[in-house]
Amino acid sequence: LMLPADNDTMTWDGARDHCRQQRVAGVGDWRLPSKTELSRLRRARLIPVGPYWTRQKGDTDDEAFAWDARSGQYVVWLTIEPNARAVCVRER
Repeated sequence: LMLPADNDTMTWDGARDHCRQQRVAGVGDWRLPSKTELSRLRRARLIPVGPYWTRQKGDTDDEAFAWDARSGQYVVWLTIEPNARAVCVRER
């Protein structure tokens, strides 16, 4: 399951917290998608073109992966930089 992507770019912590705070009909457990999940959402045309945070951290704790849905490439950004959007997913 997926919530529509947020239009605003935010930090990785902000995106993670945004997903954790989501409730739909009282149901929580929303999270940032994995790299694979994000790729599938884009291939299915469920998210617009743009950069999106994944739940994967980089080599250090202050880095995280984002996926650029325009180029199809993964990039590593500092978690404190508001460079990408949040899309929230959860298991059924």
